[in-house]
Amino acid sequence: MKALLLLLLLLPTGVHAQSVSSHNRIAAVVDVSGSMASQLEIALAQLEAYLAAVAQQRRDYWATSDSVFVVALDAIPSVLFAGTATDLRKRSDALVREVAARSDLRACTDVEGALVQATTLLRRAPGPAYLIVFSDLRHEPPLDAVTACAGATLAPPAGVPWEALQATSSTFVWAAPDAVLRWTREAQAKGVTAQFYTMAASAGAPLTPPPAAERVRTPRAPGSMQWLWWVGGGFVALVVLITLLSVFASRRAPAPRAAPRRAGIPIPPSRPAARS
Repeated sequence: MKALLLLLLLLPTGVHAQSVSSHNRIAAVVDVSGSMASQLEIALAQLEAYLAAVAQQRRDYWATSDSVFVVALDAIPSVLFAGTATDLRKRSDALVREVAARSDLRACTDVEGALVQATTLLRRAPGPAYLIVFSDLRHEPPLDAVTACAGATLAPPAGVPWEALQATSSTFVWAAPDAVLRWTREAQAKGVTAQFYTMAASAGAPLTPPPAAERVRTPRAPGSMQWLWWVGGGFVALVVLITLLSVFASRRAPAPRAAPRRAGIPIPPSRPAARS
């Protein structure tokens, strides 16, 4: 009976059970198009230093490694890396080679497409989201060919995911001065807080890593642990049934009969020997 009571106490309720998220999600968008050719080497060095600082951060025992994504910004934005900062540092040379291999996509720049990819990756799991963009924000997406670009603009394109950026800590470096002006105005109008650095200020921009993620407790929906109640309840019912059957069987069982004594010739009591 004590074991049954202990089991009932250990069964969690669906209302109070909570899940914990303990890592940051970081997306870096690197403009590898032709308009960023002279700044690309510096931008990659900044990214490497930034991720080194992320990897060296001291974490509590419950924390997991931050998730890091690197998105290439050119005519066809794509994800170059997904993993941890430590993993990316180990393959930094491979990342440089992948950037160099995209030389045939440098004519056009789809800023909107790169931001949509980055924010989609950040929103796939809970946790603090951070976005850092190395780009002049010159938007000139391809038309029918990767070398045929739409007219260039420094204004935010219509498809910028502003709603996702509202829940993201964003930093833009190497932006053209006019782009900083237009993007800052639009971000303020959309309720987005972001930092923008012009080309002149980007070399010394303070790209500090995000603080270690804190515990984020999310109440689970009622019934999310219902299966455990079913398993525990079934176990309790089975134990009670077995106990009742054992008691009933013990009451119905006949009392053991005494073994009959075997009949034999009676032995007379011994008499004292006669004196001579």
